[in-house]
Amino acid sequence: MRRRELDILYVATRAVILFWLQPYISDLSLYQDYARKLIPGGQWPYVGFEFEYPPLAYPLMAAPAWLLDWFGFRDVESYRILFGLLLLPFDFLIYTSFRRRPPVRGAAFLYVMLTAILGLLLFDRFDLLVGFLVVWPFLAEREVGDKRMAFSWGLG
Repeated sequence: MRRRELDILYVATRAVILFWLQPYISDLSLYQDYARKLIPGGQWPYVGFEFEYPPLAYPLMAAPAWLLDWFGFRDVESYRILFGLLLLPFDFLIYTSFRRRPPVRGAAFLYVMLTAILGLLLFDRFDLLVGFLVVWPFLAEREVGDKRMAFSWGLG
């Protein structure tokens, strides 16, 4: 598959997942609820309410909710789109790394197709960021990858 066709396939699958598929079963309403407990609720995770995720996941959940509240949007669909758009750069970095330096022939195509099968799970959970942090060191040159390893796996 040529590079331009692969890029079009990547953009098309991501646009369909973000803007066309409707959320059926998702944790996004829970993420949004967690964010609203701190602002304007004044409760802190682990202290004021039970928070079942690692501490660094909270800013990722809270940022889209706070931004949407600032603009006056409160629905889950708006939150879903903004949450997905915040995860999209990490997805794009993995895709471009596979396209530029594929570990196996056709790695970028396989990545696009296999993640497209995930559908809503790709952008309705923060697992994509955790996956990015695990894979990121392996997508760089050796000397850069060694430096990324401690940082990336520590966060992941």
